[in-house]
Amino acid sequence: MYKSLISLTLALSCAACAETAPVPDLPPIPQAGQCDPGSYAAFIGQNEEIFARATFPAPMRIIPPGSAVTMDYRPDRVNFDLDADGTITRVWCG
Repeated sequence: MYKSLISLTLALSCAACAETAPVPDLPPIPQAGQCDPGSYAAFIGQNEEIFARATFPAPMRIIPPGSAVTMDYRPDRVNFDLDADGTITRVWCG
């Protein structure tokens, strides 16, 4: 029991020291009330983890594949479509 606890502690210590991939810079985000999909084009190809660091002035939603979404039109809302790997594949307004 004691040996397995020591092994687990060593394994977790080594994992904590592992290098992580660099985090890309955030693309510029348009002002509130605007929804120009071209303004968000820099997000295409980024991983969904980028949303944890971004703050959006307008309503937005992240849409994983196969998700049900409402079809109400919101001209100020930006939508981000993701693929199965969590990569942003499309940006659109509505």
